[in-house]
Amino acid sequence: ADAGATSFTDSTAAFSTEYTYRVIAQSAIGASPASETLVEVFSQPVLPPTGLTASIADPFDGSISLSWTAPSEGADIVQYSVHRYLGPDPYEGTDIPVTLFVPAPQTSVVDDTAEAGVTHSYLVIAHSAFNVSLPSDTAAIEAPAPAYGLTATAADGRVDLAWNAPAAGTPGDYRVERQPLNGEWTNIADTTAPSHSDTTVPPNTAHRYRVQHRNQHGGSTWAESGEVTLTAVPGKPTGLTATTGGADNVISWTAPDSPFIDGYRVRHRTGDGDWRILAEEVTGASSRRKQSTPATPTGTLRPT
Repeated sequence: ADAGATSFTDSTAAFSTEYTYRVIAQSAIGASPASETLVEVFSQPVLPPTGLTASIADPFDGSISLSWTAPSEGADIVQYSVHRYLGPDPYEGTDIPVTLFVPAPQTSVVDDTAEAGVTHSYLVIAHSAFNVSLPSDTAAIEAPAPAYGLTATAADGRVDLAWNAPAAGTPGDYRVERQPLNGEWTNIADTTAPSHSDTTVPPNTAHRYRVQHRNQHGGSTWAESGEVTLTAVPGKPTGLTATTGGADNVISWTAPDSPFIDGYRVRHRTGDGDWRILAEEVTGASSRRKQSTPATPTGTLRPT
């Protein structure tokens, strides 16, 4: 070193190595006694993982998927430790974290012990052979707890649905779906209330219902109802005519657009008198109809 120097940089030093340095002052007359110092060159720093995310399957299957980005610099990573805490902030709780160890270079893991209706927070620490990183940023998530006790009750022109809000967790909204037997599920409503009236269900066909509790992370498991059938009263016959035929009067009408009509009741009255039943059930090829084919039933009635 120069005569006026008081420092020197050793650019040959290696990580994880212990060195003893000796400095001797020298002049034309001679050298001084040596000054010695011991120093350990620590291992290369370990940088924290970044971009930690947490997500759930929809519907929630009891697992939370976590992924992160490995540090692009620093020491070589041999494994990661993933720490789970109760609550949205891992630094505020006093609980002992649940820890999962993930070998590098893997940067994802599935936590299959998480509970629905509970907020979990996660952080990840990178490990080298000699050191550990600072924690990553936190990812907090709550899988929605399911609704329960769904009932479906047929009423006048509708099916009334009711269910119980989840027993735990933060309230969200609900998705309501309907399925004809052996058919596809169809979304019929999204609501924040624990009830819904289905006024669009086709009558005289068995249906099932299911409800899912949802939050910003996805949906819970489904609560399902039993079968329910809305029985609809047939519509009003139209185009009623009565044609006299001497001894017989011919009465004709157009069948209403209603499925599963079993027959017709026919009445008459004279003047303003009381109605009298002429036929309790007019049936036959002319008076029966299929759902997709309109017909014009007729009846031949003898005047009284």
